[in-house]
Formats: sequence, C-alpha cells, structure tokens
Amino acid sequence: MEPSPLEQHKTNILRHLGALPPDTPPLPASFFDVVVLDPPWFYEGVGDKPQAAGKHYDLLHWKQIANLGVPNILADRAVVFLWVTSPKLEHGFNVLKAWGLRYVGIAFNWVKTTQGGKVIQGQGVRPTITKGTTELVLAATNVPSGRPLPVSDESVGQVILDDLDEVVLAPRPGNRHSAKPEEVLSRIDTLYPTARKLEMFRRGPPRPGWEAWGNQAQSSKTLPLSSKSPTVIAACDKQTREAMGAG
Repeated sequence: MEPSPLEQHKTNILRHLGALPPDTPPLPASFFDVVVLDPPWFYEGVGDKPQAAGKHYDLLHWKQIANLGVPNILADRAVVFLWVTSPKLEHGFNVLKAWGLRYVGIAFNWVKTTQGGKVIQGQGVRPTITKGTTELVLAATNVPSGRPLPVSDESVGQVILDDLDEVVLAPRPGNRHSAKPEEVLSRIDTLYPTARKLEMFRRGPPRPGWEAWGNQAQSSKTLPLSSKSPTVIAACDKQTREAMGAG
C-alpha cells in the first residue's frame, strides 16, 4: 500500500532530522576490524520512476546514515569502506566526519563495463551533469595516523572493471538493484585475511568469513564481544553529535 502524501511528508521530515526508520535492526554485539557499507543514499526528486532506487528499498538521508552508530562497533584499530556515487561524495565525507574518522583515500573505483569489456554508456537517472559510469569506495579509519592495519598483499589495485549486467544478475538472494561486485570484498579479504569483517546493508546471506547486517540480510553468526573501552564509545557518540550540526 502506497503511503499517503501526509505520511510521506512526515517520513521526509524525520529523514532530514536523522531519525532512523523503525525497522532498522540493532547493530551486532561485536567489534570489527573492517566494516563495509553500501548505504541506500537518499536522492531528491521523484522516487517512483522504474529506475529510481526508491522503488526498490527505503532510502536514507546522510544524517540517518551518520546516526547508525558505526563508531561503536569499530575495533580500536579499524578500517571503514563506504560506497558512494559521485553526487553523494560530499555526503560521504559528511558521514565519515560525523563518525570521527580520518579519510585516507579512494580504496576502489568500480568502472562499469559491458560484457565485451567496454565502459558502458551512462544508464539510469542522470543525477549530475553527465550520466555516471563509475562508483567509488571511500576508505577511512579511527587511527589518527599511518596504516590502521597491516596489509597482507601490496599488489591489490584500486580499479575494478566489472560487467554491470553480470553484477546485477549474479545468483545471490535478495533485491539486486544497485548491486555491487563481489570483487571488492574479495580484494578486502586479500588485504586483511584474518580481520573481523562486517558488511552493512548486505542483501541475502553473509559472505563466508564475514558478518552481515541490514533489514534484507540473512542472519549470520555474531562474533564474541571484545573488551572495548566505554570511554572510546562515549567519545565516538560525542563526535557524531557535534558533526551532525554541519547541516
């Protein structure tokens, strides 16, 4: 049943205030060395077009994403990988700032290709001046300087050329709109083979060796809670509240 205009208006107000949807599941009772997020970024405009993300799942304003409490589940030395599209790059930085993280660079750049290996022509809704053919993964850490974790393989590259149709039609349960290539997770596994890893907004079962979170994720084994200092958690919450005043 479609929401009434009044209900939609209330939802939009709560969204821009950063209030999380009522069906948001609790975060795992664990701390992770690596967290990957593919948030359903909110786009202004008509959401009922067939190609619009809002037709497929609920969208979140960046303030809602910032309110997820991610700093509270990070190990003392952790890496966060955040998927963004080019129009949401600024909002991605807003979220990382709200979490009190240090941006360290673009970890991965997914260049969407055809089955023949050529870069695709722009598809879908044009959110900027040109139609995008890439998506980015930002990397950030809660470590003030240097590498947060030792890297197991220095040869892992940034650019991923992957067939868009193959990614979207891959045999993984769950809604496939806005699906991302598993190659990103494979490369993270290569970088950090022994790290405790969580994928947020996963659809379907968790990747082997990972934990999954999201209202479309299938249950996964929760890792035991480690002894993280309550002082660290309180400091993360304070940083998030202060950064939320950025607008």
